[in-house]
Amino acid sequence: SLMNTINDGTAMIYSIPLGDIMPAIDGLTAFNDRDDSDSVLKRVKRDKGKVFRCGVISIVAPIEATSLSVDYCRVLAAALFNGNSEAIEILTFGVNDSIACEALSNKSIDALAGGIVNFQGDVYGGFSYSTPYFFAEDGTENFYAFATRQDDTLFSSFVNAMIISTIHAQEVGITRETSARMPLVSLFGSDFLWAMRDSISYGGNYDELYENNFGSRFDRGRNEVNSHSGPQLLAPVKISSSNDVDRGC
Repeated sequence: SLMNTINDGTAMIYSIPLGDIMPAIDGLTAFNDRDDSDSVLKRVKRDKGKVFRCGVISIVAPIEATSLSVDYCRVLAAALFNGNSEAIEILTFGVNDSIACEALSNKSIDALAGGIVNFQGDVYGGFSYSTPYFFAEDGTENFYAFATRQDDTLFSSFVNAMIISTIHAQEVGITRETSARMPLVSLFGSDFLWAMRDSISYGGNYDELYENNFGSRFDRGRNEVNSHSGPQLLAPVKISSSNDVDRGC
């Protein structure tokens, strides 16, 4: 079956099925009653005039991957602030800058884009990773995702859902111009019902985001959206050793 075949290095961008993202109204009440007062989502709802603080690791090659990370930061800002992609503060970090992970850990930033996912950060470092949005084409197993604090499961889920929404939009033929076709989502409370629509209204689907930064390419390798096969195994994780170059958290 397709579940048991090995991906040959093409079309690794994949969206898990969305499932039921509009449960009964009780779901909204349950969200409001949750004890997540320290969550980024609750802070955005509670503190008017605040912005989304997004860290971005500057990727040397390809440089376009950095601008894609910035675009995804703005996708998240749009989702958080009713379509306002300018409600954001972007902080950039060098590729080998350990301060990036410290900034995420001490809450100086809300999320970090552009880092290589690695096993140590997930298990030992207190970070969670989103669905990957870019795979390196340099023969390595490096792939790039958003890192969030593991103790903020609510916001980690939100970030992952918005990344997935851009891929889902591509799979079902929704574009920036037709973003109103995206489903409403009540999983994160009534303040974020339009989050998926707002995210696509700003950045469009995955292909639109990719082409905005890389231009049109006939062969994108692993950065093609996989819309013609079944579920995939978890993408390979990078297990760092003390001698590795640390480019993620």
